[in-house]
Amino acid sequence: MNDYVKMTFELLGGLALFIWGMQMMGDGLQKAAGDKLRYILEKLTRKPIYGVLVGAIITGIIQSSSATTVMLVGFVNAGLMSLSQALGVIFGANIGTTVTAQLVAFKIEWIIMPAIFLGVVLRLFGTKKALRLFGEVLLGFGILFLGMSFLSQSVLFIKDVESVKSFLASVSGNLFLGILAGAIFTGIIQSSSATSGLVIALIGAGLINLTGAIGLMMGANIGTCVTALLASIGGNLGARRVALAHLMFNVIGVVVFIPFVIPVTSLMQALSSEPARQTANFHTFFNISMTIIMLPLTSYYEKLIKWIMPGKEMVAEHGIKFISDKILVTPSLALEQATQEMARMLSIAEGMIKSTREMIKTRNHRLITLIMDNENTVDSLQMAITTFISKLTQKSLSDEQADRAIVLLKAVHDVERIGDHATNLAELAEGMIDNNVRFSDAGLASLFELYDTVEESTDLVKRALTDYDKKLARQMFEKEKAIDKKTDQIRDEHIERLKTNDCKPDNGIFYLDMSSNLERIGDHCVNIAQSVLGDVVHADEGHAAE
Repeated sequence: MNDYVKMTFELLGGLALFIWGMQMMGDGLQKAAGDKLRYILEKLTRKPIYGVLVGAIITGIIQSSSATTVMLVGFVNAGLMSLSQALGVIFGANIGTTVTAQLVAFKIEWIIMPAIFLGVVLRLFGTKKALRLFGEVLLGFGILFLGMSFLSQSVLFIKDVESVKSFLASVSGNLFLGILAGAIFTGIIQSSSATSGLVIALIGAGLINLTGAIGLMMGANIGTCVTALLASIGGNLGARRVALAHLMFNVIGVVVFIPFVIPVTSLMQALSSEPARQTANFHTFFNISMTIIMLPLTSYYEKLIKWIMPGKEMVAEHGIKFISDKILVTPSLALEQATQEMARMLSIAEGMIKSTREMIKTRNHRLITLIMDNENTVDSLQMAITTFISKLTQKSLSDEQADRAIVLLKAVHDVERIGDHATNLAELAEGMIDNNVRFSDAGLASLFELYDTVEESTDLVKRALTDYDKKLARQMFEKEKAIDKKTDQIRDEHIERLKTNDCKPDNGIFYLDMSSNLERIGDHCVNIAQSVLGDVVHADEGHAAE
């Protein structure tokens, strides 16, 4: 019994070392690459074929298709990539993950200790960062194969455990059981590479046949999708579509290959006499074949994913788009670009307001993530635009250009504050959802009428600011009167509903705070209009004045 316990811990320890080594090697390579991996993922995926190559290379480097897919989920969630870009990378990631199986299929135990020794030496005593990172990669490589060595030795004890032997015999004789077992095991440990290592150890020890190994490997492809599915929870529609696309691609692959298992098994046996190599070759053959099949169908596959998971993608916008210090040498162009960036900043704030209305209407809790992401963007744009215009004012400008630059410099604060009030609205909407607060139909209708006027106001001042149109700016004062009148009406009607018990008192906290934040957005719109007119009184200092 003690021997069984010892061998069990050797198996678990070997598996742990394998996963740890793989992670260490991948982390070392990621650190060495720096931000290049992310840059490549973002920029070099315009065509599906390029996405396949990028996905295969990056996953081959970091040794984890799950990590690649999680990055994709994050990029799509942030609006840095589209679903169509992500699909090619997903196809390629499945190819890249086969590198691990190919590596462990080699019998290179002799390299384990030299790799660990040299890795430790470079990691501890390397004088340059590159050497220390290379040492980390070598150390991870050695630990990976050390774990594989323990796995290969420890699985031998299974021969004496009848229940385990019986199960493995069932797996070898039942392809579907193998697929299920591989999916569950990989889903639990969240590493298809670790499953591949264990499968190769089992077939190397003669405990399963090639059919059983193939079933487990195909199941591992499905189970590895769990990581991306978990990462997509709380993400936007695009992020969830990426996770679904990853899962469906692997499920479709398994379904397509099941009728061809027998001829494929024969082909693998013809290519190599080594069971471990046969297993690794199948894993590579399976994923390359599915990529070749699916790549020409990418556009149709994208439509299928969107059909299964319908809806309009809403993504956050990140970073500056129109301004750069390089264009400061041409002040007139710089001023126009700054105006465009300001208009974009205001558009993002407008979108945040509309998203809060959607939260209230649909009770979609997920929109809070989008709004908060856009709030961060608005804040960063305020700083970038302020810095840029400050530099611009030091250049040679005409009087009119200098005036416009000052208008932008003054207005950027109010745009940022509009974003803040939109964030307040989002937090109130989130509180409504969490506390199951519901407004009366009449109250909701009045609130949405106020929303309409506020949204009209932000659009008005955006056009006034973009075109430097004082006539449009003056129209904002009528909008302000309408906002104030509607806000007062909302408060009066709410009091009447309280008197007639048509509204719960606690609901008023959310309802009145929402109307107040919308009113404040209107005040900041007036401030922007006054900036265009050259008469500025910030809403933070009191109610906007005509």
